[in-house]
Amino acid sequence: MRLYRIFILLALLLAVVSCQHIEQGTQTETVSTPPAAAQDTELQETGTEIKVVSICDTTPTDAVFPDVEEPFWEDERYLYIFSNPISEYVTVEYSDGSMQNVKEALTDGHIVITDLDAYGISYFTEPMLIEDIIYHADRGGAEDALEPFFKDDTYIYSFPSIRSDVVIVYYKDGTEKPIKEALADGTVRISDLDWFSIKYYADKREMESPIGYGSEVTAFNNIREMIHQIESGTLSWTAQEIYDAHGCDTGALLELTGMDDGYSESLVEWCGGMNYSIYYQKDEQVIAFTPFYTREQFEQSLSGMDTWESLAENELILNLVKTDLDTEEGIMYECTYDTDKVKGLRNTYHDTTGEDGIRSIVTNWYGADGEHISGSVYVYDEEIPFQCLVSGFEADMGFAKRLVTKLVLKEFGYYEN
Repeated sequence: MRLYRIFILLALLLAVVSCQHIEQGTQTETVSTPPAAAQDTELQETGTEIKVVSICDTTPTDAVFPDVEEPFWEDERYLYIFSNPISEYVTVEYSDGSMQNVKEALTDGHIVITDLDAYGISYFTEPMLIEDIIYHADRGGAEDALEPFFKDDTYIYSFPSIRSDVVIVYYKDGTEKPIKEALADGTVRISDLDWFSIKYYADKREMESPIGYGSEVTAFNNIREMIHQIESGTLSWTAQEIYDAHGCDTGALLELTGMDDGYSESLVEWCGGMNYSIYYQKDEQVIAFTPFYTREQFEQSLSGMDTWESLAENELILNLVKTDLDTEEGIMYECTYDTDKVKGLRNTYHDTTGEDGIRSIVTNWYGADGEHISGSVYVYDEEIPFQCLVSGFEADMGFAKRLVTKLVLKEFGYYEN
């Protein structure tokens, strides 16, 4: 895996990447892309403005739930449901330090349902006004032609045959409409097709990955959407292969949870195998988390980074000067250098291994004007090797250690295809 440069990450978050046929037909979680910065919900209490500062899923990683869903909210159009009974663990924190679980906060009017989207809390919906959506196959349709029937900013949605005129929405008030008309007037949304098991394809635009994988990647709105596609066998890297890679009976992917200060998961890129990156964003700050599953992956990525040794071996680097910096742990130094086109470049390198055996490496790169360009954090022990590229702020060793506390294995089930 090659070293990626973080200064292209912000462009990535605006791009729609890859072309992936995803056949839907099962009940799925709501997928929504959080805004760059989560919206604050304002409260008024005794004349003092109180704001929502975070909404986090604090479900213990070792929690075991019964195989049951949990409805937690409803409005005139939808019933909102968690895949597991976790509402007591979905915690809303306010600027005065007080907290509520999500049901209490919704009931009291302190948050609205879209605030969950802003903070990356996943749920799915059951339509309240729709009785059924039925594909009347006996009324016609050509089996040999895809039919685009709806599009949004991310996808073009197509039926596997020409059938939009015979996919009918039946409302509980006794009225009915063809699916294209219902989608156009907003009385139905795409996720409703999932609920009623109407099959379709969702196509993303195709472009080369800008972060250096050297191949096309598939983009997902969140890690749960990617896991769903792995479970259902839509992606070529199956759940069984992930089991084999872990050498155990449990499929799991690494992710960060409980990110501080309003960070929300904004995008996931998957390029096959165990190679994927999860992007967390707050305003202009971006963290791109990429896990490693072997020592070889970790060392291969490390070998391409701008250490003193790698800079010294690069023929394009001129006037290289290394200066040791004071630090209470490990080694730390600064390199200044020029190229034939740019003068006054700089990077810092900090490498330490703690008493717990975890090795952490933090680097930062600066332009000729002294402005911070990007940073990178590498963390390795036998259980949790990963890399985080950062943009919009300077990484330090404290940041690296905090990341370790946020790392979890996201377990999922395996379904025979």
